[in-house]
Amino acid sequence: MSKTESARLVSFALIGAINTAVDFGVFSTLYYATGVDLLFANTLAFLAACLGSFLLNRRYTFADRAGRAGSTGKSMAVFFLVAVCALCVSNVLVWCASLVTSPLVGKAAAVLTSFAINYIGSKRLVFR
Repeated sequence: MSKTESARLVSFALIGAINTAVDFGVFSTLYYATGVDLLFANTLAFLAACLGSFLLNRRYTFADRAGRAGSTGKSMAVFFLVAVCALCVSNVLVWCASLVTSPLVGKAAAVLTSFAINYIGSKRLVFR
């Protein structure tokens, strides 16, 4: 892995950590504090984190590629398409975990899986 790629992965992970906190915070507030439906809470939390992720990764992680990726609208649309794929996996993991343990266990597994899906999708499809 090149030095540039290593730096990009670290940046993506740091931004991911920030957005993971947003994801868990929104999810916990909606689900535990207000009683919103499990999958609806997970979806809203995921989308809030996803928006932050797109904006920060476009500005910092993939700044050298952002101009080549086309219009912001097109990049955002592809980013959200990748995110929807990750969201589907995320919802399945959260729901399955909720059947046998705390939904937060599934949420943790979902974050790791979503990280991989989103990084590969961002690198190969969004910010080429």
